[in-house]
Amino acid sequence: MLILLLSGLPGSPAGAQGAPSAPQPEFAPSHREAVLDVAFSSDGKYLASASADRTLKLWDAASGREMRTFAGHAGAVHDVAFSPFGRWLASASGDQTIRLWEVAAGREVRAFSGHASAVRSVAFTPDGRWLASGSQDGSVRLWEVSTGRSLAVLLDRPASGAAAEAVHGVVFSPDGKWLAAGSADGRVRLWRLNNRQEPRALPVHRGSVWALAFSPDSRFLASAGEDRIVRRWELASAGEPVALASAGDSPEGRLHALAFNSNGRTLAVSESRSAAGQQASDNRIRLLDAATGREFRSLSGHTREIHSIVFSPDGRFLASGSADRTIRFWDVATGREARSFSSPSLMTNPWRIRRPNQ
Repeated sequence: MLILLLSGLPGSPAGAQGAPSAPQPEFAPSHREAVLDVAFSSDGKYLASASADRTLKLWDAASGREMRTFAGHAGAVHDVAFSPFGRWLASASGDQTIRLWEVAAGREVRAFSGHASAVRSVAFTPDGRWLASGSQDGSVRLWEVSTGRSLAVLLDRPASGAAAEAVHGVVFSPDGKWLAAGSADGRVRLWRLNNRQEPRALPVHRGSVWALAFSPDSRFLASAGEDRIVRRWELASAGEPVALASAGDSPEGRLHALAFNSNGRTLAVSESRSAAGQQASDNRIRLLDAATGREFRSLSGHTREIHSIVFSPDGRFLASGSADRTIRFWDVATGREARSFSSPSLMTNPWRIRRPNQ
């Protein structure tokens, strides 16, 4: 298990199947621009968010209170990850850098430079020693956390710099044996970290691979792609991936994010439609049986695309970040929003603020 050590931080916090969620409350924004990623600390006490407004924020998960803002990037922050022991946050940005932040002090420790275009994704190894990053330039890099040194270029960018090779996501398996990367060429590449063999390159989707998620036992890998299909396959098997779900018949449908819950039995997927006149019901989180793909609950409330979703470590809650500038916090058992995450600096915004069940 991962342990979070955040000494010195102020204010430490001590439906029927297929039925739609009840009408949801309005919220003040959490960021000034789109929320592009959210991540829980390993003990579930804290939530980090990354935004197109170039900042990261740290939140008390129990109360929704903003605790810190991390500023320093010169571009949108696309991804954020907690280190396994909670001392650091890593962020990936459109300014072509990864940055390491000390959580307790709120300060930047170092920047990792080497990518030639926006960095789209970042992930810590389970032991916290290394970082992996994936970039719009088509490359996947491995970094030493303690020094910022580039250890390896696992996937190099093409000589032409073709956008079609952009890497949208990197993720380590919980057991530390695998690194997966999803690219705009529709392939998922898998590196086994205990050898130097070439990666397995699996043509999984037609169009970009938008999201990847390992099951907690590292047995399965799920992916969502531009073809509007969620696929899952067993790593130890040579068989074809299984299609679990799709975004339906609408050509505007898009699957943005994936997350397994803590026991691996539920797979959450965010679905959005980009057509004009979009309604909140067009942006939802679907909870699926991870084995069969059967949808058993739908969570609606966001008014624009849902870029990121993550379960709390105990599986009771799910957090989501959206282009509507809000973070929503859902009770998984009921499908209702549990609390708001509103930034005090944005409270003068004319949006009406209401809390659930009020």
